[in-house]
Amino acid sequence: MKNALIRRGGLMAACLVMFLMTACGSSSSGPVPTATPGEPPTAVPTETPQPTATADPDCRKREVEDWLQASGQHSRGMIMTLNTAVVTPREKIGDVLARINAIRALVDNTKVPGCATESKQAVTALFDIVVTRLTAFRDGQDIDMQALVNDASGLYEVVKLQDAALRKLYLRLPREE
Repeated sequence: MKNALIRRGGLMAACLVMFLMTACGSSSSGPVPTATPGEPPTAVPTETPQPTATADPDCRKREVEDWLQASGQHSRGMIMTLNTAVVTPREKIGDVLARINAIRALVDNTKVPGCATESKQAVTALFDIVVTRLTAFRDGQDIDMQALVNDASGLYEVVKLQDAALRKLYLRLPREE
């Protein structure tokens, strides 16, 4: 009995690692457009937008640092929570949505400096696609979870690119007294 539990736990751990790897680095050669019943196809950009963080008089070093920390931490937390949704039964997806919405509230309550608006838009797009599709799944629509993970992974890459550009700007900002 104990060996069966250990094997089952090992299988669950292997599944979780597989889902994390899928979310953190898709091996597909390009974006996969998706469609679900009652939902128009989602156009996934084929080109990665170039990060465009720019200097802004409303851009203070401490605020940029706070935003970068919130953006990175909460986007990663959302992706990890999404990975649990892949193995969560439909009737329990509401719990996953509640966790994702709690994470989103933390992001929404973080001051966004003027030079980080594109980073904020990327984070918002990531949360929007996940919440919209998981809500549809919870409400009975058939959702391709692998496509959702792939799309979210692609948007997460955009978030990371935007944040990388913002980090470069951060390094050029004057120290605050």
